[in-house]
Amino acid sequence: MKRNLAIFDLDNTILNGDSDYSWINFLIQTGHVDKEEYEKKNQYFYDKYYEGNLDYDEWAEFALSTIKGKTPNYVEHIMTEFLSSVIEPMINIYALRLLHNHHHNNDVMLLASSTNSVIVNPIAKRLGFENIVATEVEVIGGVYSGKIKGQPLIMGIMNFDFIGGSMGSVVGESVSRAIVQASDEKTSLVIICKSGGARMQEGAISLMQLAKTSSQLAKFSNDGGLYIAVLTDPTTGGVTAS
Repeated sequence: MKRNLAIFDLDNTILNGDSDYSWINFLIQTGHVDKEEYEKKNQYFYDKYYEGNLDYDEWAEFALSTIKGKTPNYVEHIMTEFLSSVIEPMINIYALRLLHNHHHNNDVMLLASSTNSVIVNPIAKRLGFENIVATEVEVIGGVYSGKIKGQPLIMGIMNFDFIGGSMGSVVGESVSRAIVQASDEKTSLVIICKSGGARMQEGAISLMQLAKTSSQLAKFSNDGGLYIAVLTDPTTGGVTAS
């Protein structure tokens, strides 16, 4: 039997607010972290996020410092109070109705969030989600290390909603910079392609992007870098060749 898939975001969607920001404010108010230091940094990163200039690695290091060196059981105890006093009032009643309807229809429901799993998982359980995608946190020696679990990588995603994902000079430069960053940081590179081809209104400049990105990728590969191209439908024209 075919089942529909319903994917939900968490912050400012199901919740009327941001769970990360609220978690740190909760820790400040309850005296678990230094008020002056964390209040200033929390607002700084919050503003950067809404400006579109957030450095995620820098933010993650700050956010995970709140649980660094602590055991999962200790954090779970604090999280219980956080859920009841802060998260519960933030839950959007209209989102709850929508979740109920999807559950009633036996749809597959997925909660996807860039927030760390220490915060997301208990909220997801409260909302009835069985499928969760969140930032996993590393545990070493029975305590949180303050780092993200897994292998870092650089990812580029083409936006088909903007002029059919066509590849012009800006797209080519963005891909090129992603390749250089992956090379500098010695990480893998993944590019998800969805494009109708070259942006022909840019003329020869658009066509030059094939040579630009291909030469960068060749150098990246020769230096031992791992590049994975994910071709989605549609991906046509010179973008496929690139």
